[in-house]
Amino acid sequence: MVNYRDETQTDVLRTLLGEINPLRIGLLLVGGGGAVLAIVAAVLLGRQLFAERLPIEQRYYRQFCRRLAKHGYERPEGMAPGDYARWVLSQQPQWRFVQEITDCFETLSYRKLSAQQHRQMLRRFKKSITNIRII
Repeated sequence: MVNYRDETQTDVLRTLLGEINPLRIGLLLVGGGGAVLAIVAAVLLGRQLFAERLPIEQRYYRQFCRRLAKHGYERPEGMAPGDYARWVLSQQPQWRFVQEITDCFETLSYRKLSAQQHRQMLRRFKKSITNIRII
């Protein structure tokens, strides 16, 4: 801003603060910075609070996919679980656990189960994922 003289800057500050003194300038800076931080915090917390929580079987399945991805078998976006299992098994036929875990996931996600059946299958599913031994 060319020709934005000291007097003009002082006039703008007087309009905002009234009397100009170090305390008022400090309060303006702290208040403005606090407002910006509050907005950022609200946006970040709002995302977490209002984000859609995935069903537990989907969270476990994603964990399983991340583990396979660490070994070079990243699941392509949009690939169905059964197709993913067949692809991994075509590369690593000895990894029979891939089909077992996929079958559990598909059963939990797509079949109508009683509450007790769902709990049992979920327990089996979680245990299968935590007991994976990839050599």
